Amino acid sequence: MDSPEFLYYYSSKYLTYREFFAIQHFVNLLPTLGLLCLLSFVLNHIGTKYWKKKKISDNTKLPANLFHRLSCITSLTFFSILALYFSVLHGFRIIPIELCYTTTLIAFSIYGTMHRRTLLQSKLLLGFALIAVLVVLFLGPVMLGGMCQAYLFFKTGTWDYLITTSFTRQFTLPEACPVGRPCHVYATLPEDTSESVFINFQTNIAHKESKVCYSLPADQASKSESCFLTKVYALKGVEKIGQRNIHSAYLYDMLPDTLYKIKIYYDDQLQAEDQYHTLPLNTSERNVTIVMGGDAGFMELAYETGRTAAQYKPDLIVLGGDIAYDNGMDTCYYTWDQFFGVFEYMNKVKGSLIPLILSVGNHDAGVEALSIRAIKQDEYGPPYFTFFPQHSKVGPKGEITREVPDIHERKSYNYHLVGGSLQLNLDSGYIYGYSGPQLE
Repeated sequence: MDSPEFLYYYSSKYLTYREFFAIQHFVNLLPTLGLLCLLSFVLNHIGTKYWKKKKISDNTKLPANLFHRLSCITSLTFFSILALYFSVLHGFRIIPIELCYTTTLIAFSIYGTMHRRTLLQSKLLLGFALIAVLVVLFLGPVMLGGMCQAYLFFKTGTWDYLITTSFTRQFTLPEACPVGRPCHVYATLPEDTSESVFINFQTNIAHKESKVCYSLPADQASKSESCFLTKVYALKGVEKIGQRNIHSAYLYDMLPDTLYKIKIYYDDQLQAEDQYHTLPLNTSERNVTIVMGGDAGFMELAYETGRTAAQYKPDLIVLGGDIAYDNGMDTCYYTWDQFFGVFEYMNKVKGSLIPLILSVGNHDAGVEALSIRAIKQDEYGPPYFTFFPQHSKVGPKGEITREVPDIHERKSYNYHLVGGSLQLNLDSGYIYGYSGPQLE
């Protein structure tokens, strides 16, 4: 988890990145919480001593003094920060919203019990406390909901966390996929790359049905189109500006080493056109140009590398994990939008879609290697699985069907026949261990 502290090193196999970040924030808060707790105790102790020195008859109520009021305010700050931390836990989806509200109310109930006498003797303090409760209770989950903690890299080779929430992204990011044309179009590969390909594209959630057609270019003899319906999956667990539908079509029965025109249709009209060049057979003498890399992230260096690689007009791009550094969080969808920008430029330079083979890394899965935590693959899970089908649908007896696999069926290991080579795409222990299904 990129942390030198021994606590995190030894707990990494037990935590997801969401949980790790939440613990990290709590550890960072501990000095502040400890100081506030100590200050409140000291002020209360001084106030109590001050009370005892005053000679007041048994029938006279003891008024709250300045020190007790300051202790009450300090304690309110402590419990407000603690209650906001429960909103952080909800923002990372560690606790549900119901538990967030419950723990917040319990925290303020403890505060009210501790300072009941002081609050009852000061209407100003009581009103201030009630306002704090309402602000934290209702604005906390709103302001801190949908948390994303991604990595931001700099040219100097250093990095830092970039923390956003659904609230902040509403004001700092444009709508990722507006109504209309696809916002991203890209190709991934099934096993036989010489005659098949996955064409994937992302649209606004208003576009729910689509098809993809391929045909030979107009200057060649055949002009007939072969069309395939897409399977559509949604990125559901994010704010409206980040929501989208992911359409994937499995195109097959294509000719090896052939340029095809690709057309995308939905809403009863043509929405986008592109080209795709199938890869050659293993009997071909043509060289296959492959660009390989990894640890891309959304940084300027990745764009510079992409611009340089584009000049070679590669046939295939292979990335070995830690792709967008979203840490397995769908709420970090914008890191993928920036990642796609690199390859959209490369596609434009080549004049056709360059297929991708993407391995899974810890910053894609959201867990460390050999973690005991199981990652749920669904439309709320890591975008790596939602965005990229990379193998055919596999039946219960291991039979292969030329169909787009559902998200929960997608493996983090696969293979591809590329020209005269066999490309093995393996999992380094993040979703599947080193032994087991990968060795079969």
